[in-house]
Amino acid sequence: MFLQRLRTRAYLRALIVVAVSVAVVLEAGMSATDFDNLWNYDDPAGTEQAFRSLLKSSEKVFDIHWQLELKTQIARTLGLQQKFADAHALLDTIERQLPGTTPRVRVRYLLERGRVFNSDQHADSALSLFKQSFDLATEQKLDFFSVDA
Repeated sequence: MFLQRLRTRAYLRALIVVAVSVAVVLEAGMSATDFDNLWNYDDPAGTEQAFRSLLKSSEKVFDIHWQLELKTQIARTLGLQQKFADAHALLDTIERQLPGTTPRVRVRYLLERGRVFNSDQHADSALSLFKQSFDLATEQKLDFFSVDA
């Protein structure tokens, strides 16, 4: 009985976290770019957790493009934590879903893959990805990402 109550409490707490996360996203009218405001570059591990919670709590709220874009940012947090293999593995899963997605997702994918290579001392691999990201962002008039590349 005690364990059942603990499980129920944990489940209820998890539901509250999900509900609050979704409510914050919806109340703020969060769009695909707004999760960028959650970045704390001084705490990539904390940002990773925030992004993973947001992703989990918003699976039924936002489309696949939004989710893929958020996953690119999770990969970025992994790279900043020097978890390069994990970052590349996540980017590999995103890469398989790129056909049919938006140019914005493709730009962010290229940019984050380049950043992970660059952080892992593979500037030669990073440079071509940054160029591809810049070219696509420029072509699609995604100025913020052109500058970022």
